[in-house]
Amino acid sequence: MGARQKLYDHIKLNGPKLYCGEELRAMGEISDWARALRQLRQDEVIVYEVVNNNYHVTTINRYSATTSRAGLSSKDKYRIRNRDGHRCQSCGRGVNDHVKLHVDHKVPLECGGDHSDDLDSATMTMVFQQSSGYQ
Repeated sequence: MGARQKLYDHIKLNGPKLYCGEELRAMGEISDWARALRQLRQDEVIVYEVVNNNYHVTTINRYSATTSRAGLSSKDKYRIRNRDGHRCQSCGRGVNDHVKLHVDHKVPLECGGDHSDDLDSATMTMVFQQSSGYQ
């Protein structure tokens, strides 16, 4: 069972309420739990607002295993990381600095970012912790 399903099951079981980030992090069981939660919101499976690093869930709809967000292929991720010199485009740190890098949108989708076919202009390499704070 994936993180999206685990998060949904936990929220469905406990109903609409205020959830702390630590509780949801434990349920997601992956380092990228916040992304799975945002995908649930983007797919209109749940509706929530972020309040002081807590998640106020107001609506729980039917779960769907499909998501409107298509993931990048490994080849595209490597090409973008290589283009960026395997360094975070925000702070300049790289793998030799013992940080986890990943590819993310320059402007988060939740803030009006574009999920277009032009990956070069829409994405960049970032340190995981810096990127996962988008809300």
